[in-house]
Amino acid sequence: MAENTFLQLVDQFDEAIKRGESISGLRNKLASLREQAEALHARLAEVQARLEELETRLESDNPAIGTNDFEEEAEKILKTFFENYGENLLLLVVAEHLGLSKETAGYHLDNLAKAGMIEVVASTPDGPAYALTVNGKAHVAKRTNA
Repeated sequence: MAENTFLQLVDQFDEAIKRGESISGLRNKLASLREQAEALHARLAEVQARLEELETRLESDNPAIGTNDFEEEAEKILKTFFENYGENLLLLVVAEHLGLSKETAGYHLDNLAKAGMIEVVASTPDGPAYALTVNGKAHVAKRTNA
C-alpha cells in the first residue's frame, strides 16, 4: 500500500538526517517522498470522485436520503416512532394508529427503512417489528426544532 511506503520513506528520511547523510542523499530521499506524496494525492482525488459518484447514485436511487424530505404520512410515521422511542412497532400498529391502510403503511415503512430512518428489528407472526434508528431520531428532532 502506498501509505505504508510513504511512512517508511519518512522514517528513512528521518534516520538519514540523524545519521548526518549528505545533502545529495537527503535530496534523493526527499524526491522519493515527494513522488509518493503526489501518488497519494492522486489516489485521494480518485477516491473522493468515486465517493461523490456513489453518493449521487444513492441519492438518485432514493431521493429522501439526499433531501430528507418524506411524504406527509411518512413524517407522521417517524413522529410516531419518535414519540414511542425505544419501542418496536408493528406495521399493523402503525397503520391503525395513523388510520392508514396496511399497504400504505407498509409502503412508507419500506421507504423509511431504505432511507435508514427505521430498521426491522424482529420478525413476528403479525409481521416485522420496526424501530427508529439514530438517523431517524435525529431527523425528527431536527424537524421538531425547525
